[in-house]
Amino acid sequence: SDLIRKETDRIMGQTYIKTIIFDFEETTFMDSSGIGVILGRYKLVKKACGEITVLNINDTIDRIFSISGLYKICKKSEASSLTVNI
Repeated sequence: SDLIRKETDRIMGQTYIKTIIFDFEETTFMDSSGIGVILGRYKLVKKACGEITVLNINDTIDRIFSISGLYKICKKSEASSLTVNI
């Protein structure tokens, strides 16, 4: 999670970002550090009236998102139905 946090902070410091898409296709484990990464990025994009979308959520990660309340701040989507305007 530290690598993701640092890399997103670097990118967001260089570019105006309004939408963040997290792809969890290869994610099998998530703990409070991962939740913290998402919350921190949400606070940043919220200032720009942006949003966070999550893709490819497996059952384990889905349960974590549900229990932690992350679905209140993140939109869940299927990769095939996602379109991004740049």
